[in-house]
Amino acid sequence: MNMNMNNYYFKRHVFSALLIILCTAVSAQQDTLTVGSNFGELGLLNRVIEGDTTETGERVHDVYRLLRGETYLLSAAIENRFPLTIIAEDGDGPRPRLVPGIADGGASRRPFRARDNLTLKGLYVTGLDQAGGLNTDQRIIRISATGAVIRIDDCHLDQDGQSCFRTDSDNISIFVNNSIISNIGRPNNTNNGRLIDDRGSNLDTVIVENSTIYNISSTLCNDRGGWIRYAKINQNTIAHTGQRIFDFVETQTAIFTNNLVINPGYLGFEIDSIPDNQAFLIEFDSLGGTALEDLGTEVQQTFAFSNNNIYYDSAIIKAWPQDTALFAFADWPVGQRILTTPAGLALAGEEQLATNIVEIVSFENSPPIDDLALIIDQFWKDPNSEDFKESVKPWDFSNEPYNFRYQDSFESAFASTTGGQLGNPFWELILSGKSGLEQSLADAEALLAAATAGGNIGQYPQAAIDALAAAIAAA
Repeated sequence: MNMNMNNYYFKRHVFSALLIILCTAVSAQQDTLTVGSNFGELGLLNRVIEGDTTETGERVHDVYRLLRGETYLLSAAIENRFPLTIIAEDGDGPRPRLVPGIADGGASRRPFRARDNLTLKGLYVTGLDQAGGLNTDQRIIRISATGAVIRIDDCHLDQDGQSCFRTDSDNISIFVNNSIISNIGRPNNTNNGRLIDDRGSNLDTVIVENSTIYNISSTLCNDRGGWIRYAKINQNTIAHTGQRIFDFVETQTAIFTNNLVINPGYLGFEIDSIPDNQAFLIEFDSLGGTALEDLGTEVQQTFAFSNNNIYYDSAIIKAWPQDTALFAFADWPVGQRILTTPAGLALAGEEQLATNIVEIVSFENSPPIDDLALIIDQFWKDPNSEDFKESVKPWDFSNEPYNFRYQDSFESAFASTTGGQLGNPFWELILSGKSGLEQSLADAEALLAAATAGGNIGQYPQAAIDALAAAIAAA
C-alpha cells in the first residue's frame, strides 16, 4: 500500500473517531444520540454504542437515532447488556438499514444479541450480509436474558435462514407492532424458518399486532415444550407459512383474531398424519403439570379464536400431490379438526369458530402464487429430507415491496370483531361501488377547492375547473 493510501485510511479513521467524540459532546446532556453511518463504514454503530460511556462506565445515552436512507454495516452483533433503544429519525424517507458486514476472515454475524431490553423503531434490519449471503450466526435477534422485553415498532425485519427471534431464557416478552416480517427461512428447509423459536423457554408475553408477515418456511411460533402466559396475534396479514400458523401449545391466554391468513401450511399434510392428530395449523394444548405449577393451579385457560379469514388459493390446492391430504375449509367438519387441536376446538367453542370465514381475496401486489405452487411441486418430488430439498427453488422476491390492499367488496373488509377489515389495517381498503364513488367525489371536491383557492395559477384551465364543478353538482 503506498503512502497516499495509508494517509487516506489514517484520515478516515481519525475522522470517524472525531465524529463519535463530537456526537457525544454535543448530545451528552440528552437522552438521544444521533449517529450517522459515515458512508457505510463497517462497525461504526457498534463502536458508538459500545463506547458511549462515562469514565466510570455508566451509559451516557439511552436512545440512538439513525438517519433515514443510510446503511449501517455491523462488524458484529450489537450485544447489549443494558436497556437499548435504536430509532429512525423523524420523516418519511427510507428506513435506516442495519446490515451484517463482512469483517476480517470473511464471516458476518447476526444483527442483535439482546442481553437486556431492546427497542427498535422505524428500522430495516436484515440477516443478509453486505455480500448478499446469510450471516453465519443466523437468527436476526437472539434473546439471552431472563425477563428481557423486546419491542419492535414500525420496522421491517427481513431475510434469515432460521428465525426472526430466538429465545434462550425464560419470562421473555416480545411485542411486534406496525411492522413487516418477511422471508424467514428458505423453502428448501422447512424445519427452519420461524418468527419466534422459543426452544422450550417459558415466555411471559407475545403480542404481534397490525403487522404484515410473509414467506415463513415453517411457522410463526415453534414451541419446544415451554409455556406462554399471554399471546395475542391480532389484525395481521399473514401470507405463506410452510408448515403451520402458530404453536400456542400450553398458553394461558391465547388470542388469534381479525387476521387475514393466506396459504398457511402451504406444503400440506400427508394423509397418514391426520388420523393421528398430527396435522394442525394452530397447535393448542391444555396446561400441563409444569405449566400449572409455574403459573398457578387456579389460573383459567382461555382461547379467543374468532373473526379470521383463513384460505388457500386454488393454484396451491392443485399443486398438492394426490397422496397428500390437504383439507378444504369449505368442508368444515374436517377443516375445523385440522385447523386446531381438539383442545383448541373445545376451548374456543362453536360460536367463536363460526365467525371465521373462508374467502379468497385479491390484492394489489402479493407474493406470486404461481411461484409458490412451483415450490410445492418441487418439494414433494424431491426425495431428500425436509432439512434440505436440493431441487426446491428460493422464493421470488422480484416484485417486492408488496401491497396487500384489497377492495371493500370482499366480506373480509367488514368481518373483524369491530366490523372493520381483516388483516393489517395499514393496507387501506380500495373503495369500490358507492363508497368508491363517494371517495372520488370527495377527492374531486378537494381538488376543486385547491384549484379555486390557488386562483387557478395557470395550472388548471378555467374550462376544466368549470367542468369539474358541474360534474360534482351532478353527482
